[in-house]
Amino acid sequence: LVLTDDGFGAKQSWVFGAIGRLISEGTRNDNNAFDYEFLPMAKKIILDVAPYLQIEERRHQSDNIDYPALSLNSTPGQLLRGALDYSLRKGRVEAKSISMEVKWEPEIKEIFNSTFSKGIIEGYILIGMYFQQFYFLDKEWVESKTREYYILDEKNWLAFMGGLSFSAPAWNRDVYQLLYPHYNRALENNVAI
Repeated sequence: LVLTDDGFGAKQSWVFGAIGRLISEGTRNDNNAFDYEFLPMAKKIILDVAPYLQIEERRHQSDNIDYPALSLNSTPGQLLRGALDYSLRKGRVEAKSISMEVKWEPEIKEIFNSTFSKGIIEGYILIGMYFQQFYFLDKEWVESKTREYYILDEKNWLAFMGGLSFSAPAWNRDVYQLLYPHYNRALENNVAI
């Protein structure tokens, strides 16, 4: 649905972004999160909207991209952040009662995987920005992706590194060694991040 005469150019993506922001606000902080019983409804909404994610080309035309800001202000970034916050909330609650190595659902993981095949760079940005949170959700998956990214094309690698440079530094030797090839690539290629 696109309204042609609304004066603002409102469109479907505005609604999708609002949905992502609403889910984030309702799941990010356990002290004021919506009730756990509503998480299945939030998941259904995320899964219903996720197939409509697409590249927002106008945001990717500059050579000097502020990757964190792009992810915070784009529809894909907002919806993916909602999916991440939903997964973190669910993982935190369930980890209290069940010991799980993988704390997120395959359907939500697939949303992030699909962004890579669609060329949506916000997926790369968010993995970098929230590396430690993805590590909590699925250590094996994020380590595998990080190794895949050693040879990632420049555009997507810069998105990952743009997010990673915004996040917390490596917190132990294993994580540092995992990320070292990325740091080295940035230094060897004199990349300003």
